[in-house]
Amino acid sequence: MVGPNWKEGHDMRHHHGPFEVSLPDDNATALEIICSIIHFQNDKIPRTLAAADVLAVAVAADKYDCLNALNFASKTWLRECKGNPEDLMLLATAAYLFRNAQAFKELTSALVLNHLGSYLGLGGKEVESVLPWEVFYLLEEQRGFARLEIAEILINGVNSGGCGYGCGWTSTYAHAYISKLEEENLWPANFSNTSISNALPLGGIVFQNIGLVVALGWSA
Repeated sequence: MVGPNWKEGHDMRHHHGPFEVSLPDDNATALEIICSIIHFQNDKIPRTLAAADVLAVAVAADKYDCLNALNFASKTWLRECKGNPEDLMLLATAAYLFRNAQAFKELTSALVLNHLGSYLGLGGKEVESVLPWEVFYLLEEQRGFARLEIAEILINGVNSGGCGYGCGWTSTYAHAYISKLEEENLWPANFSNTSISNALPLGGIVFQNIGLVVALGWSA
């Protein structure tokens, strides 16, 4: 930008004394943080940042080719931040820009486990302008695979309580089991209403409680 081939650089060469460069398209807070890091102003570097601010810093650092200078600070920000799906998407986008594969993996895994709706639109235009569309496709694909695997395990549980002696226990167990799945929104038709992170512990509760439910019904 300050080279002779750019307008700003050309103007500077014909100006004596301090020269002010206008940056209307850049985030002022993000640039201030970047400058503080580059100039070792440690007292001005925040230990934690909101997800939107982390992405703003990543975008500015990518634009001005100083991602490497922010390597240590960005790892701290990405590690400390947690939040709702919108924040997770913003942070995943920042991790993508910072080339932090581990943080990107952890954040996208959290999105697969905890988000119910569409991934498109999460984070807004800032995210869509950075992440390739394949990322959204892969997130949806991985969530679909995870739901299918959990659904298969839960459905197979219908037959896990059979006694093999024709005593009626099997049908009683199966009815109680299916009713419990429907009650917890874990029946495949309703599975999309429950996040994977919620489905996993609920599935365990179903398995643990069905024996007691059936036993109580049997004794009655």
